[in-house]
Amino acid sequence: MPTAILLRASHSHLYPGSFVAIDEARRITTPRPAVIEFADGSGATATLERRDDDALELAVDAYVTQKRHAIVAKRWLLRAENAADATWRVTARIDDAQA
Repeated sequence: MPTAILLRASHSHLYPGSFVAIDEARRITTPRPAVIEFADGSGATATLERRDDDALELAVDAYVTQKRHAIVAKRWLLRAENAADATWRVTARIDDAQA
């Protein structure tokens, strides 16, 4: 089983326009387990999958923020934000119809 990739989110939850730091993004060629560390200290398990050279799909499992807000499982489209690809922007939520 591959080692989980660590992601760091800029807020306590994801939304279009938020940022995610992914140091190992360029090496992702197959779906990989991931762990997301949110800015409020909460965390969630996830799966990260490459869609194309500059896009990743992130499936985040349900979790609870530090303020005890329950966040349901969601899927997100991420696009590379900088040349080094360490920072990725959440560009859209993916629903089952878009998959």
